[in-house]
Amino acid sequence: MPRSKSNGRSANNKRKTRSNHEATLLFAEREIEKGRSEYKSHVNKIQASALVLADRIGLLREVETVLSYGDDDTKEENLAFLQTQREKLKALCHRNEMSMRNVDAFIGALSDVRTDLLQQQQLGEQKEMELQRKRQQRQQQQQNQEDENEDDTVTDDNVNDDENQEPEDYEEVLSTKMKEHSQSLHDTLTSQDVALEDSHMVRKCMDRLGEKPPKKKRTSRSGNDDDEEELEIMHQPRNDNEMEFKCPVTGQFFVNPVKNKNCGHYYEYEGIRHHLKNKKKCPVAGCVNSHVTLSQLEEDEEMKIKVRRFKVRSEKERQQRMSQNIDD
Repeated sequence: MPRSKSNGRSANNKRKTRSNHEATLLFAEREIEKGRSEYKSHVNKIQASALVLADRIGLLREVETVLSYGDDDTKEENLAFLQTQREKLKALCHRNEMSMRNVDAFIGALSDVRTDLLQQQQLGEQKEMELQRKRQQRQQQQQNQEDENEDDTVTDDNVNDDENQEPEDYEEVLSTKMKEHSQSLHDTLTSQDVALEDSHMVRKCMDRLGEKPPKKKRTSRSGNDDDEEELEIMHQPRNDNEMEFKCPVTGQFFVNPVKNKNCGHYYEYEGIRHHLKNKKKCPVAGCVNSHVTLSQLEEDEEMKIKVRRFKVRSEKERQQRMSQNIDD
């Protein structure tokens, strides 16, 4: 019967629609999670390495001290080279800032696509319920009729029109939305590019370098521009303290350090988890944070790098001392 073929096409279309819908939704959710973890983690690792390097090559730091030895010409050349490296480091942090913004925008676009798919899923379920209601009405009418006529057949076909539509290609929808977003993002970044000194990551790098972001030019009473781009030293170099690299709970060197976003203290992840089972107060003496939660903690790549550097440096110093003792 004609109705049987129509129902067969309807079932196939619905299965194809559901399959495409589920596959695209799964892809969007997977990429959103990947963006939040893998993509951002990659940028954060690069930024952490940049900040650790900034600690070494900053104003009045150890590298500058070493390069300051020698005659005036050599000293001037060395310091010029060092300043070039500082500028390159700030440029790297600026690229990190833009990469992080791109990731955030990418996640936002996928989140919009996921929302659209979920709304379509909800509408599809409502539509299916309506079609089911129409089928039941049609079956009831058929039971009350002794004979089928052509008018009834037209009614059946009209009911099945929605069922026989070709399923939407959700992958194509996703691809189109992402292309539109990419173009919009490109236009935004082109027209509203982030100034180097206005970048959050660059400002953090400049602080580590001992620099203060250059002040904006201002117009004097005489109408001339006063240039205030001189660099100021923000803070003096600090010496590494072994206790800075050890967890206040376990007393051991950090392996998987996390930073408390509220009070700024560091802990070993497993150590603080165990601590929070019995106490909620920050384990650092004198800290006023009396209600530490896991939501306050964030992974800290910079501390990982610092711990590795400290261990390598400490081992080299130990070997040097041993070598000197043997020579003596």
